[in-house]
Amino acid sequence: MADDSRRAAEAMARAARDVGRMAGGAAFSAGRATGQAAGSAGRGAGRLVVAVQNHLQTSRGELGAIQGIPVIGGLLAGIMYPFYLLFRIPLRTLEKALGIAGNAIGVSLRVVLEVPMRIIAIILSLLVVGYMFYWMAIGLSFLVPGSYVWLAQHGISAIKDIPNALTKGVNEKIKGISQAWDMQIKRATGQYWQGEEEGEEVGVFLDRVMPAQALFYPGEDIVVYADIHGRGDFGEDNEVVKADCLIIDEDWPADVVQPPQGIPLWTLSNSPDGFECVWRDGYDVIDEPSKQFQVTVKFPFTTDGRLTLTFMDEEAIRQLRREEKLPSEVYGIPERPVSTFKSGPISIGLGTVRSNPIGVQRNAELLTRLGLTLENRWQGEIVNVTSVTITLDPGLSMVQGDNTILFTSAPAANGRTAYTIGRTELRRLTDSGRKPITTFQSLNLRMRVKSTILGNGVFTPKEIGVNVVYDYALWQKGTILLDYQFDSLEGTVPGTVYCGSSQCAAGQRCCLCIAGSECGSLDYVCLAACDGVRYRDIPGGTPAPPPAPTIGCGATTCTSGMTCCRCIVPSSCASERRCMSQCTLPNWGVA
Repeated sequence: MADDSRRAAEAMARAARDVGRMAGGAAFSAGRATGQAAGSAGRGAGRLVVAVQNHLQTSRGELGAIQGIPVIGGLLAGIMYPFYLLFRIPLRTLEKALGIAGNAIGVSLRVVLEVPMRIIAIILSLLVVGYMFYWMAIGLSFLVPGSYVWLAQHGISAIKDIPNALTKGVNEKIKGISQAWDMQIKRATGQYWQGEEEGEEVGVFLDRVMPAQALFYPGEDIVVYADIHGRGDFGEDNEVVKADCLIIDEDWPADVVQPPQGIPLWTLSNSPDGFECVWRDGYDVIDEPSKQFQVTVKFPFTTDGRLTLTFMDEEAIRQLRREEKLPSEVYGIPERPVSTFKSGPISIGLGTVRSNPIGVQRNAELLTRLGLTLENRWQGEIVNVTSVTITLDPGLSMVQGDNTILFTSAPAANGRTAYTIGRTELRRLTDSGRKPITTFQSLNLRMRVKSTILGNGVFTPKEIGVNVVYDYALWQKGTILLDYQFDSLEGTVPGTVYCGSSQCAAGQRCCLCIAGSECGSLDYVCLAACDGVRYRDIPGGTPAPPPAPTIGCGATTCTSGMTCCRCIVPSSCASERRCMSQCTLPNWGVA
């Protein structure tokens, strides 16, 4: 009897446990689904708000103070789902631990704790999304005419692009991890040499890249500006900075770039300058309300680097080791010499595989490897490396032989020797310009250390200098907006120009107000000529207004603003129907 009771109790316990597991699993699945939905919605809203922000940035400067708020909101919404995942980890661990004592307790705790966590995550996501749309609504009040069409189309496009954006983001993260791992391996194997920056940053800089106007209209060319300035002394040679402009997804280069011959590099050290890019009949060719463009400037530049190595009598080094001393302690010799480079678009790293100081025997020459790394530092690329010259102090020389980099040598100042790397070797760095350097490239050379380098001393420092001449490309992107609300004139009478709610007389043009309050309440006005200061010409005018609705009313037709009324007191109006501005009771009622 007792056994039967015990078995019945165990069966009930197992049933309760199974029911608990099912309930917990259902709650878990529902929570995960809602959390994923909230996270996706948050990320999508974030992308939409960033798109709006980009548009506002090119439309109105008044939003500068709040432009960061939608971005912050988007980021918060995007990271909401990872926090939801963090909520889940301890609960699963807790369930597993408590399962040893009793599955029923674990399931109960998961149901009690996990579901509120999901609810909290969803509420926070909705709050963030609502906050973003609140600021987006504020931003809408600053939009220029015609931008609502762009917003609707671009916003829908941004939401549709969410899956592609997520895939792209994951791929970029994986690529970044792979590149970082590859960098560590190259450092460990002596294929990457690092340098330290010194001095003020010099180079050519893009200050401002922007379209010439907030919106472009039918019949207009598309024009963008790029302001540039230089920092540093560029001398007075004939080198120039050249610009290229491209509407990206159309792969359409600008028809005109001014100045076409480029800007002399030396003039930029004195005053800023700029380029203008023009796409002829751009409005008529582009069939979308917005397009991304890119302005690229390419300029020649020179960066110098240097490294000081210390060479020491090898027997003296051994004696210090026997005395458990270090050269750095006794002579102040740095254990790890670091190369330096002048600040600019690239960094230069120099180094050897040997520790410092480098031991030298007084009766034998030494061969060692000298590594050189050229690394891209800016948001651009090294297009071509045109010259690399390494200058060595007396006692050092480069070795040229089979399977080594070719070079030519020439005497330099103070008894030094300059070694210029061959053009064939340099072309390999960028595949003759077809594969610009976006990360880094390294060269490994062999260097000979003469046995007489020490002279009569115990140690001697020697300097290695490098001069690199290269072409660098720097770019910025922007967005052009086209007002397509004026692009459709279907249904208009040929030869008739409509302008807002008006119809222009012969010889008049439709003009759009661009000066705000200076135009009064007239957004569109018919004028003989648009002055370009307060009003901009709208070629062809605006779409014709829709025809006024009509209402059949007995034997007549009521026009806009009139109501069809029927007589409801036959003795006074014989049950007829009339068009009235308002049906007057008690005799007339709405038909």
